Amino acid sequence: MMYLERKKGEKITFSKLLDKIKPGSRIFISTGPAAPVQTLKRLFSSEHNNLVDIEIIQLVILDEYLPSSNTLKSDIRLKTFIVGENIGKELQKGNIDFIPTNIMQIPYLFATNSLGIDIAIIQTSPPDGKGLLNLGIVADVADCIVRTAPLIIAEINPNVPRTVGETTISVDQIDYITESKLPLISRKRLSYDETISVIGWNTATLIDDGSMISMQYGGIYEAIAEHLKKKKNLKIFSYVISDWIIDLIEAGAIAPRADAEDQSSIITSSCFGTRKLYRYVDNNPLFLFLPLIQSRHQAQIGTLKNLISVTYVEKIDITADTVVPPLSDNILSGFDGKLDFSLGAARSRNGKSIVVLRSTDREGKSNIVIRHTDPKKWIRSMLGTAQYAVTEYGVANLIGKSIRERGLALIDIAHPKHRHELLKGAKAAGILYPDQIYNIKNSTNYPFDIETIQTFGRDIVVKIRAIKPSDEDMMRRFFYHFSEESRYLRFFSSISAMPHKKMQAYVSVDYISSLSLVAIINQRGTERIIGECRYAYDAHNGCYEMAFLVDEEFQGQGIGTFLVDYILNIAKKNRIKQIRAAVLPGNINMINIFNNVPFTSVILSDDKEIIFEFNI
Repeated sequence: MMYLERKKGEKITFSKLLDKIKPGSRIFISTGPAAPVQTLKRLFSSEHNNLVDIEIIQLVILDEYLPSSNTLKSDIRLKTFIVGENIGKELQKGNIDFIPTNIMQIPYLFATNSLGIDIAIIQTSPPDGKGLLNLGIVADVADCIVRTAPLIIAEINPNVPRTVGETTISVDQIDYITESKLPLISRKRLSYDETISVIGWNTATLIDDGSMISMQYGGIYEAIAEHLKKKKNLKIFSYVISDWIIDLIEAGAIAPRADAEDQSSIITSSCFGTRKLYRYVDNNPLFLFLPLIQSRHQAQIGTLKNLISVTYVEKIDITADTVVPPLSDNILSGFDGKLDFSLGAARSRNGKSIVVLRSTDREGKSNIVIRHTDPKKWIRSMLGTAQYAVTEYGVANLIGKSIRERGLALIDIAHPKHRHELLKGAKAAGILYPDQIYNIKNSTNYPFDIETIQTFGRDIVVKIRAIKPSDEDMMRRFFYHFSEESRYLRFFSSISAMPHKKMQAYVSVDYISSLSLVAIINQRGTERIIGECRYAYDAHNGCYEMAFLVDEEFQGQGIGTFLVDYILNIAKKNRIKQIRAAVLPGNINMINIFNNVPFTSVILSDDKEIIFEFNI
């Protein structure tokens, strides 16, 4: 081939490559799945005299080619920036060094050669007709290395796909070339169980059409993508993507590609997964691969609209301030990479920073804790960015919530068998009031199946669900938003205040003999109750009674009608035969709604009140 005859890009054997390495050299190796595997394996197994006090620096080290102390023949030490998978175990054994830094600082360390790299060995595609090599599936910092390292060696592999973006370098930038035909490092698609599927569904409910999502590699992201297939005009902006992206594209969930590069629907620095994925990104203009130093990967993260960050963690404290990242699901971008996008999503207009986790670990212990106590776990701060926490037991909205509200919200989504201890621990820690009411038995009755999203009037999107103890402060705001007349019409008396002691009792229902439905809107991430409808058994009168109230700002949109019809149908399913509703004669709106209920009713009235008896 003509390129082999150039002064630059000279083809050399592995033995000659070893001659280029001097004792004490620092060698950069391209990242994770883009690693030049053939060269690495030979380095680790060689006993060449030059391989003394050698440091190999790599952003991410995958265990496929990680040598054990028994198989490593040379004096080679590994350094990495991102700890994930088995690397954490090797780090604890002292076999690997870890360079702590933020992922956004990494490109500058290489651009300025602050690490003193002597040799860079990268993997590329063969050159095209113009003598251009392609970096393929990882475009993180190799462009910086090529410009700054004194000696550049490329392992050319025909299995490397030619990706679109800032992924090309000239063969003139390469000093020496080796050749390989080994398959790229790949992984089977990760499967997931029913628990992860439910977490995926709960997370997907937070993601609207037109959102720009940051997701990573892992089973949880496969599950989320599965439940996003019916969404429209989604965009992806992430350090790493995996096979789930193919499903979203083929389902029609990804926005079509725009003409301008900065309007690309899928922007990433790397991909990791199956060989099918690597074939899929080959010359595919839907994908734009950008290096980490590229401005769109840094300066723009906080300026993007509708940015959704999803961070999978192993454990979280009850205030959602600190987490334990999982080693098994922490590939390529590491926790810091996810935190970058979490910070960006928290600043993004209509953005959402979501933390997801199982409610329990493999031993059945709670993953929601009062404080982290295991000294072996790496505890990291979310820097106040967590806006939602998701488990298989629901979603906790944390936006604008106090420590007490956060504690209740996280207890709501903890495993039922751990809620009592969390309640006890939160009270002891001063997070919850000493007199806080939280009936554990009632919480296990929570009816997830009645949650629904409806649209009313002027495109008012409303989530209807059962009330929770953590809704106390939101219900207080709902109460004080009403005029004295509206409160009188609802409660039959002039109630001027609803302090904690009264309100916490009001929001505590058993979901069987008493049920309260709340209508909630989301105003730029902040939830607001705009309506409530409830029934409860009145032991004194020996019957069920119901009432409802809709925020004056949202009356006349059909919300009250829906709440009444919906709760009566729920009561029917719960085998309740009759419900009564007492109304003051002056409450015309409530009377009109009750007059149009699709159930047989008996109306009793006098000068003081009108009583509707619904036979359901």
